[in-house]
Amino acid sequence: MLQERLRKGPFIPVADAQEALFARLRVRETQEIPLASALGHVLAEDIRAPRDVPPFDRSLQDGFALRSEDVPGELRVVEELPAGSFPTRPLRRGEAARVMTGAPVPPGADAVVPFEIVDFPLGSVGRKGETIVLSEAVPREFKVQRKGSDFPAGTNVLRAGTRIGAAELAALSALGFSHIRVYRKPSVAVLSTGEELRNPPEDLSPAEIYDANGPFLVGLLAERGFPVRYAGRVPDRMQDIVRRARELLQDVDVLVTSGGVSVGDTDIVPFAAEAADLEVVFRWVAMRPGKSTTAAVAPDGAKLWLALHGNPAAAYVAAHLFLLPALCRLSGETTPLPERHLAVLRGAPGIRETGGPIPYPLTQYYRGKLRWEGTTPVVDAARIQLSPYISSFLDSDVLVEIPHDRTVGEGDLVHVVRTACR
Repeated sequence: MLQERLRKGPFIPVADAQEALFARLRVRETQEIPLASALGHVLAEDIRAPRDVPPFDRSLQDGFALRSEDVPGELRVVEELPAGSFPTRPLRRGEAARVMTGAPVPPGADAVVPFEIVDFPLGSVGRKGETIVLSEAVPREFKVQRKGSDFPAGTNVLRAGTRIGAAELAALSALGFSHIRVYRKPSVAVLSTGEELRNPPEDLSPAEIYDANGPFLVGLLAERGFPVRYAGRVPDRMQDIVRRARELLQDVDVLVTSGGVSVGDTDIVPFAAEAADLEVVFRWVAMRPGKSTTAAVAPDGAKLWLALHGNPAAAYVAAHLFLLPALCRLSGETTPLPERHLAVLRGAPGIRETGGPIPYPLTQYYRGKLRWEGTTPVVDAARIQLSPYISSFLDSDVLVEIPHDRTVGEGDLVHVVRTACR
């Protein structure tokens, strides 16, 4: 009976499921927002430098700007330039200017020497009208940043589809942007299904548990900067799930549910998605845990319902392989998939699920911790790897990907999928 029910929906590889889902999603509309609000958004257009950065030749340290051809030798200080002031004239032969870090260097200067390597004749401290002595030659361009050397005017600095982080904020601000055009972030509602669920501090009956997946999913999306809200719980009844889903999808772009997707008597969420006028993209994925992960979209690609398994580790794996990448794609990212690396397996997976009666090859995703041994990345997966165990992903930052036809042991090279923040 189990095999007959599983065969109703063919398993598809993870990569194929991701590709099929991304192809059905419609990127959110664009909007112009203040730069101060842009962190975590995705650029909707290329950013070209409207001006040179820096806009002038500038000193990279406190010291004296000079002409390298004049040293070794004695120089007369003709100007003092703190940051924010501009030179009044070019340097001539035998002259220097006292400059602070970030200040413009005078025309004619091609080097800046720090105070520490300068000698001061008796009575001189290197102020305007006094002399300094350099006993060694100085290379051209020493400690000078030339105009436009960081971002020349007219060059492409950032591409559309780039997620804005702290570094991108620095570049955009340096270029003088106060507002930028980005894709709107998709809004998300998290809904837990199941008669057995309660939320703290509610009392539990002997057959009830506290909802872990709801807080996990809300926290995961919030720490990635997506607008998300917890929509509570709904019982395992078709009419209740369909009604609640329709209500939520009127207000949000993405609905995420946990529970009700396997082959039990009350696992009705995939059918509820169809009843809510969505089209199922996939129903079974060739992975463990989380093989019953289900994705359904509106015909125009504007709405997504991603239904995750109720076991916490299964929800954890599917959230990183499907939910976060889908939200990144909806946000306009051109490369939404998580990073994959090679690492050496140092701690072999602990107690874990085995093949069982399912007649399909499943890729295994163990939870693990990445660290470095010298210059070698290593991953420790020595923990219980059963899908009901929250402890299987505590202090985890990677998924260890093991193909169905491979057996691995200590010291083997494996692929890991990063789950830490991008």
